[in-house]
Amino acid sequence: MSSDIDCATKNWYGTVASAGWSHKLPAEPDDLRRAGMKWGLTDGGAPTIYRQALLTAPAVGAACSPDILAELGAALAPLGWSVYVAEPSGDDETLWLRIDSDPTPDPDAWTALQALRNAKRLSAGAARLVGSLSLARLSFIGMPAKEGHAGAAREAVEVLAPAPPWRPLPHVPGGRRPVVAMLDSGVSAHGWLAASDHARHGDRFCVEAQRLGFVPAGPPLPPRGDGDTSPPDGRLDTHAGHGTFIAGLIRQAAPDAQVLSLHAMRGDGVLDESTVNSALKWLLERVRRAGDAPGLFVDIICLSFGYYEQQPSDNRSTAELRCLLGELGDLGVRVVASAGNHGNEAPVLPAAFADEKYKSAGTAPATQLVSVGALNPDGSRAAYSNFGRWVREWVVGTALMSTIPAFGVAHGKKPATEFDPANLVGGFARWGGTSFAAAVFAGRLAQALVDDAERNGTSMRDVSPRAAHQRATRALAAVK
Repeated sequence: MSSDIDCATKNWYGTVASAGWSHKLPAEPDDLRRAGMKWGLTDGGAPTIYRQALLTAPAVGAACSPDILAELGAALAPLGWSVYVAEPSGDDETLWLRIDSDPTPDPDAWTALQALRNAKRLSAGAARLVGSLSLARLSFIGMPAKEGHAGAAREAVEVLAPAPPWRPLPHVPGGRRPVVAMLDSGVSAHGWLAASDHARHGDRFCVEAQRLGFVPAGPPLPPRGDGDTSPPDGRLDTHAGHGTFIAGLIRQAAPDAQVLSLHAMRGDGVLDESTVNSALKWLLERVRRAGDAPGLFVDIICLSFGYYEQQPSDNRSTAELRCLLGELGDLGVRVVASAGNHGNEAPVLPAAFADEKYKSAGTAPATQLVSVGALNPDGSRAAYSNFGRWVREWVVGTALMSTIPAFGVAHGKKPATEFDPANLVGGFARWGGTSFAAAVFAGRLAQALVDDAERNGTSMRDVSPRAAHQRATRALAAVK
């Protein structure tokens, strides 16, 4: 984290200690185990997803000499495991240690961490390193695509409506397009998302952050084609097309907005915590420079993922997340987070930072994070959506139609076949989840910013914190 961000004094989204974790641990999907991930209980007692064979530590001050590695290896030897420094991942702020086995039992980072913490007669250097180690934790989408909820499964559809309109920048009220940043699987090429003005460099609906210098930290993400994660064997990942679907929802809700896409999610719907924080850090640094270049400003950040954590006994990554989200909100950036899809009251972070207790504790920024749960088209609460007092907004997230990459095979005039909902060759799909409810809400906020500029004749080019706070407040009031 940048040295000028002082979490110790600002303590964004800090609160009183909770009573502990009392919710049922969600079932561990088979695809988590196949991907080398596990559900586990953290020190605070809340469940988390973590990489089965990785431990992390801050690179600064984390001495890891061959002698220290040998001590750690000796402590793990009774379990049949060894430890070594993993290959650099582009994250120069994190040390990655890999737990290995030869040949069995399979390594488990949580068990290894406990064994290292309980090891006797470690040298001072080894003890310091062990004290800084933590799980390589992950955020998740939690979409019920395979759980059978009507309107939540990803299914091919045909859309007859034309692409949403696109106004050239000189005709957009306020002199600047509102920017919605999304941390997701990337955005694939699609006719609805290709709107651009070639006469004005950068004036297009979708901009890839990697082309602007964003390099995600953490373990390398799987290679992507033109924007979405999908395996080369042709079998779709559970969340393939997720980012393109979200971009299409924003395009429908806010046709004059711009999407800034940060590729951070795997095709299985999982995000590494270091990747998420590096993306937010990159956005924060961009917003801080916007005073001299308003085109760098980000009005809304859509976070269609989350994780479970007990507060405030959080780990290093959650403390960094709290700080980054608070700093962004302090600059007038509205963060929108999905409530999660496990159908219970268990608070999901970062969405749970919208709870009123953060306001009463005086640690929420002026532009506070908004949490969003999913409704069915008839207005009822979706069965899969997490709920509770910490969920502040509710919008339709079930049976939505939007853009999807052209996954599948076109049959043309071949003999009649049964409808295959997984053959997404047409480029549109129906899907559901709190991920998409958050995207719809983010899009509505973006359109409310345009409408506000048109109605009041205000400038979107004033990106000072005071002006951004005021715009964000009016936009939120307009969509409630």
